[in-house]
Amino acid sequence: MVELTVTPGAYAYVCTRLQLRKTRLFPPKFYGRLLQMSLPEMVRAIGEDERYRQEIYDRYRTPTDLMRIEFALTANLASEYQGVLRMTPGALHLLTSLYLHRWDIVNVMAILRGKKHGLDRERIAETLIPAGELDQDWLDRLVDAPDLDRVVEGLHGWSLYPQVRTCTCQEMPRGEFARIEDGLYRQYYLDLIAGAGRGVRGGNLFVRYLRFEIDILNLRNLFRLRAGGMSLDVRGAMVPGGNVPVDEFVSIASLEDREKFIEEFGQTNLLPVATRAMQELRHDTGIGPDQVAELFWSRWKEHRTTVHVVEVAVTKMRLKEMDRLAARHRFSVLPILSYLERKRMEIGNLRACVRGRQFGIPNERVSRYLVL
Repeated sequence: MVELTVTPGAYAYVCTRLQLRKTRLFPPKFYGRLLQMSLPEMVRAIGEDERYRQEIYDRYRTPTDLMRIEFALTANLASEYQGVLRMTPGALHLLTSLYLHRWDIVNVMAILRGKKHGLDRERIAETLIPAGELDQDWLDRLVDAPDLDRVVEGLHGWSLYPQVRTCTCQEMPRGEFARIEDGLYRQYYLDLIAGAGRGVRGGNLFVRYLRFEIDILNLRNLFRLRAGGMSLDVRGAMVPGGNVPVDEFVSIASLEDREKFIEEFGQTNLLPVATRAMQELRHDTGIGPDQVAELFWSRWKEHRTTVHVVEVAVTKMRLKEMDRLAARHRFSVLPILSYLERKRMEIGNLRACVRGRQFGIPNERVSRYLVL
């Protein structure tokens, strides 16, 4: 039997190391400078940081190889996550491992979709982040599988295999991949909430954070299904365990009347959160819940997904809450998870800057998608 007890000294060691690493993440002003650079200058600026030097210079031996920077960033993120996992003992290791299972889901769905759409092996392989239970060798075997059925077979032994083995890869009915993905995330959050309750310091506070994350995920899925014309059958896409009961999302899904939609939406805890996010996004405290509810109704009426910049603003609020909890509980699981989230956002910000420069997107627009 694996010993899950974590000594106070282990918490102090791991959390102190990761708090130090967190101070080395790029500050907001770095991205302002980065957006003033050409693409080769961006690569050079990122590579000059010792945290990225190996991946950047390993992959960019010539100035013409700039399109591979995203693959270097992916390799850096995977390496960092695996390093954190190696340093965490006992129950901390278990919860961190469960947390990183989200990358397994991302990788599996990328392989399935890549195979379905006939992408070449290299293009699929270099988008994968081996940061979870599925290590590089396992992922390589999945990528090399000759068809979708063999990919599913190759996942036997994976902790989330029961959720993916039902994939009807031959017939591939409409929405099949979405159904599989929804099931994977549903089990992921159930496992994570259960893991957080196994005696880990700060686990109960992390569960509170997770419930908020589940609410945002369910809201996004609700609008996604509506945009796809499937709003009458949403229960299977909802993740239980959030602050907002699944039944409330199911009730909202069938609404076509403006007054009823705003009333139902206003009864959830999502409206005040979205309102604060919009106020911060636009630097305007005068924005009220009525305006935000009207914005969501307009998207709902037009069968469109939620506003991405609002999701970014909500993500910023969510991370600030995690940082606040981590600062109050310095020797718990919270500083570990806070660092992992901030590292993920750093990679996302770097990708946004690089993509923006590659496709000629104005800096002002790119800045709106950065999580700082």
